[in-house]
Amino acid sequence: APQWLLGADLHWPSSATGLARLLFAPSSAERPDALVIADDNFAQAALAGLMSEGVRVGSDLLVIAHANFPLAACSSLPVLHMGFDAVALLREAIARIATMRGGGTASPYFQPAGFADGA
Repeated sequence: APQWLLGADLHWPSSATGLARLLFAPSSAERPDALVIADDNFAQAALAGLMSEGVRVGSDLLVIAHANFPLAACSSLPVLHMGFDAVALLREAIARIATMRGGGTASPYFQPAGFADGA
């Protein structure tokens, strides 16, 4: 179970900056070795907080951030982007709608998450 459960507000994405700074403050006795940013709306703010605390992303910390491909957020930091192919998902949705409009039954569709670099 997590020691802390911290949240951020979607209407205020910059709230992720303070959370990242709290987690990685120099006075923290136990810094995490990885961070998963599960909502791409918070990625830039969280990364700004890490940089403010002197965290070296890629060497001090592994960061995995959610993204919808092909429009993954650009970052000069070595962040792994994990997410879904939004174009493929839209194509599948349109095909299933067309099937249902034609009187057919649409089969379930599952799209696994993937990494931007194919890792």
